[in-house]
Amino acid sequence: IEKGTELKYESIYFKHTVKKIEQRINIKPPNTVKVYNSDSPVSTIEEDHNKLVIILGNEGPKLAYDYDTDTYEYLTGVTGESDHGMSAVYDSESDRVLLFTHQGVNGAFDYNTSTWTTDITMPNLSEYGMAAAYDSESDRSIILTTQGPKIAYDYNTNSYENINLPGTLGNEQLSAAYDVESDRIIIISYQGHDLAYDYNSDSFEYL
Repeated sequence: IEKGTELKYESIYFKHTVKKIEQRINIKPPNTVKVYNSDSPVSTIEEDHNKLVIILGNEGPKLAYDYDTDTYEYLTGVTGESDHGMSAVYDSESDRVLLFTHQGVNGAFDYNTSTWTTDITMPNLSEYGMAAAYDSESDRSIILTTQGPKIAYDYNTNSYENINLPGTLGNEQLSAAYDVESDRIIIISYQGHDLAYDYNSDSFEYL
């Protein structure tokens, strides 16, 4: 949807899409699975195998969902969890699902070998709103918190750098996505400013 499109059209399209999806998929775990802290789930697409990796909150199950077969599998070895915020991205260059948490374990999951590593170098992240998106052109994970660090993480070198964004991004809720065409991270905040961030120039503009 291009900038300037009426919100009414966007809303109708979104509801129609959700309705169609709900008619087909069934990824609810069995009733025997207890989900802890279910208000903190995260998910991301593992593009190499076209799997939706879902982490259902603190201590909850970790799943990989296959849309084509409408089936899911349990992922073993993923121990990353947090009592508060979590965000996940798929690093396509390294073929890893990266999980970033507040007061928890930051790690990388390799779907091919079903292995989880926890050697990610990361500052203490804010306990408030948290979001992340992967910039595929720059091969960086952009990690945002509403009132804490804003950083770009490089998995290959296991290093991060602070980026140029306002110190406060809204109140609690935060969302981010990478726009391939414009090569920008689009940031949507609750009770704050919506932004477009360019990693190459380390600059942003208000939307």
